[in-house]
Amino acid sequence: MMEQTGFTVGDIGVVVVLLLSGLLALSRGLVKEAFALAAWVGGALIALWAFPLVRPFALDFIPIPWAAEAATAIGLFILGFIAISLISRPITSRVRDSDLRPLDRSLGFLFGLLRGAALISLVYLLMLWLWQPIDHPDWVRNARSLPLVERGTKILQLFIPDEAARMGEDAASDAERQIRKGQEAREAIETLDSLTREAQEEAEGETPGQAQGQAEDDQTGYDARTRNQMDRLNQQLDATE
Repeated sequence: MMEQTGFTVGDIGVVVVLLLSGLLALSRGLVKEAFALAAWVGGALIALWAFPLVRPFALDFIPIPWAAEAATAIGLFILGFIAISLISRPITSRVRDSDLRPLDRSLGFLFGLLRGAALISLVYLLMLWLWQPIDHPDWVRNARSLPLVERGTKILQLFIPDEAARMGEDAASDAERQIRKGQEAREAIETLDSLTREAQEEAEGETPGQAQGQAEDDQTGYDARTRNQMDRLNQQLDATE
């Protein structure tokens, strides 16, 4: 039925995320949801922008680079999150107890829709970092909502620092290379298993005369076919290193 209407699983996922985010914001209100999101986003932005400045100092105390970077990012995020949360608490309490509560909830639903759209755009941005668009699943490439998601992703990229974007792309490229190497290694192992099975089958089907001739060939070395197969296997193994 989805094929007849032109909608895919990706479209359904977009609708579900938007509705869940909108209904959650409706129950909590605009002010509370806005400050909650501001705490998360603010903490993340503070970590992104301040990370290059604080990282050298962290390396002076923590000699392990990855541990210093992780501690810096987490520490900056927590500081930003706590600071914004403390500022927002008295404001949200005052709005909740005022006559603006119904309006606050109605506007919260609209805010929830925008937040859901931002979350979907972020997920799609991560997919672009990990895979080329042509490698995306059919339910993503054929989704009718994809043009809107792509537009939201372009807007989201405007708020990401260039250095952070490069770090994300580099990390995604490294992960993709590791996945590709694993696939090539698995293919090489499968090729080796295939060669082994072929050799066993040929040995089991040989006549005594053929076996004697094969033994003479073994003394002089591999035949041309086997050498070619082993050369291809070695090339695959070298490519994974």
